[in-house]
Parts: sequence; C-alpha cells; structure tokens
Amino acid sequence: MSSAQPNQFDLKGENDIQVQYSTSPSGEHSLTVDGKTHAGKAVSTRDTPIGTLVTVTTLISDRAGNRRLFSLLVPPFRESEDPEFTTIGIFSFDAENAVGHPNGALRGYEAIELKGTARLVKGASA
Repeated sequence: MSSAQPNQFDLKGENDIQVQYSTSPSGEHSLTVDGKTHAGKAVSTRDTPIGTLVTVTTLISDRAGNRRLFSLLVPPFRESEDPEFTTIGIFSFDAENAVGHPNGALRGYEAIELKGTARLVKGASA
C-alpha cells in the first residue's frame, strides 16, 4: 500500500443513491448521502481489518424513538489514477421498538452495492 491514499470518493448505488466521502489533510471527514452532508464530529470513522468504516446518523429519531445510520466501507488502495472500485453501504435501523418484533435482533440492516471512483485531491478540504 502506498502512503498516497485517495481522499475523495464518488459513488452511486441502486435506486440512484449517491454517496460522496472526502478527507482533508488535517483529518476532517465529510460524508454526503443523497445530498445531505455530514461533517466534523458527525462523521465517525473506524479502521477495521477489511477497510475503514465511515458512519453517520441519517435520522436522529422517528416517532418511535428509532435511530437510522448509514455506514460506508472504504477499502485500502494502492496508488492509482482515479481507480474504479465497488464497495458496500449499509443502512441500519433500530428494530427494538418495531411492532411485531419484541424479541430477536435489536438492529436491522440493508446493504447496498456502491460503485464509483477514488482519487487523491491535493489540498482538499472536507
């Protein structure tokens, strides 16, 4: 792996979902999901053995008090000019208050395939 990792990711998925993720040289993160941008402390990142997991809250609370999140899995890259890649986005939602689901998993998930490009933008800011 090269130290010159991409810092701008532009992705599209099923149902025309669009996701943009960027990092700045200072370490600030920005994740835009279908036109709604989340930045700064609203973006959580975690390095995992399979890549960086980037998560934002897309709905703080609905009528039942449920929260919705979106997570993007960003793989590591070798240095390349605008490499195309495929990854996954995961919509997660609280299921503990769902009608008819008193037992079982407390969180539900919907994974979607995302395809797009990654590039290194020098001096980019989130």
